[in-house]
Amino acid sequence: MRDTVSDRLRSVRNLFRDLPGRIRRAVGNLGRLLVQAGRQVVQGLIDGITARFQGVRDTLGRLTNLLPDWKGPQDRDRRILRPAGRAVIEGFRAGLTDEIPRVESTLRSFTASMAGGGDLRSAAGGPQVVIDAQGLDRALAEWFRRAVRVQGGGSVQRFAGVA
Repeated sequence: MRDTVSDRLRSVRNLFRDLPGRIRRAVGNLGRLLVQAGRQVVQGLIDGITARFQGVRDTLGRLTNLLPDWKGPQDRDRRILRPAGRAVIEGFRAGLTDEIPRVESTLRSFTASMAGGGDLRSAAGGPQVVIDAQGLDRALAEWFRRAVRVQGGGSVQRFAGVA
């Protein structure tokens, strides 16, 4: 009887000792199995979308073709949509008008900074272009002088297209 109890205890101990290995063998590589299952799910979704894509396009095409019948006769649309079109254009115009002072201010600041902070009008009342070539490479300055002389007839304003 003692041997029987010892044998049974040894069997129970061996069962618990071998249990982790048995579980691993039974489950196999669960990670690889799940990755493969995930790939199959995603591929199935792609295959389903691909298989039905032409059907979706056809349905959308049919719906698009029905729109003219749904929206009403063209003469009525012209009457109904005209006020909406006017409202859109008026809103656009008003938005531009609201921003004119800011645009003018920005342009004044920009042109004043280009001219070194002075007034942009020449003595004759026309626009004045001021170019500070100090510090430029000598060859670039010479090229510029030659271009003003040849293309602008000696006038920077004519060369720049503001005269």
